[in-house]
Amino acid sequence: MSLTSGGESINEALLEQGLVRLGKTVPRRAAALLTKLREKEDLARKGRHGMWRYGDIDEDEALEFGMVRQKMEAAKAAAAAPPSAWGKK
Repeated sequence: MSLTSGGESINEALLEQGLVRLGKTVPRRAAALLTKLREKEDLARKGRHGMWRYGDIDEDEALEFGMVRQKMEAAKAAAAAPPSAWGKK
């Protein structure tokens, strides 16, 4: 959905000010619009506007914070759990 007012895109203005984010999954039919909106979001991120003021808010699950490693270790532990006394996991 694209919002406009007086010929200007409200979506672009909100993204550029860092007040909203784009979703991770977007329909393919919006690919042309999406590239333009991603540029606006990148401007806000690089300029540290709005929610990006203190840095990238998506980095919590980055490798350097160990989140991916912790998830992988938990999955391995669950898969390697010995069967119960009844022979079931």
